[in-house]
Amino acid sequence: NRKDSALYYTERAIRFARRSSQKEVLAESFNTQGRIYAYFGQVDLSMAKNINALQLATDLNNAFLMSHYNRELGDAQRSILNLDDAENYFNRSLQNAEDIHDRRQIGLSLMSLGTVYYERKNLTDAIRFLDRALIELRATDDVNGLGEVHNNLGLIFRKQKKYADAVSNFNK
Repeated sequence: NRKDSALYYTERAIRFARRSSQKEVLAESFNTQGRIYAYFGQVDLSMAKNINALQLATDLNNAFLMSHYNRELGDAQRSILNLDDAENYFNRSLQNAEDIHDRRQIGLSLMSLGTVYYERKNLTDAIRFLDRALIELRATDDVNGLGEVHNNLGLIFRKQKKYADAVSNFNK
């Protein structure tokens, strides 16, 4: 919660990483700074830092990092209701994750796509993506991801007035 200190240390990390030969470290430093800006509601600065991180990951042809950063860029776009851009980033994240057969990243990308459809009030497609996310995240035993998926399903079922299903998912 101390923005100035957080940004000070990430700026030091970026300066250090620029002097090293490890571009992954520089990408992670930019991403960390982007998450700090996102936490404090500065979406434009968050996007800029994560675009830098994504470019480095792309230059390195690191599909894992590309998947992760595309998803974070999608989250930023979704937060300001740029749903078409969010969907594009989430689809890129999904493609990168599928390229390396990373079931956790696939599941998180599918969940993110489900939230876009929820925001568009297309609940049928939202459920379809979230159900696919459950399959992938169960396979990796990602309890945090599973919790988010069940929360999102609970929101959908509540909106549909399927209260028993909503409660069941919220409890999971």
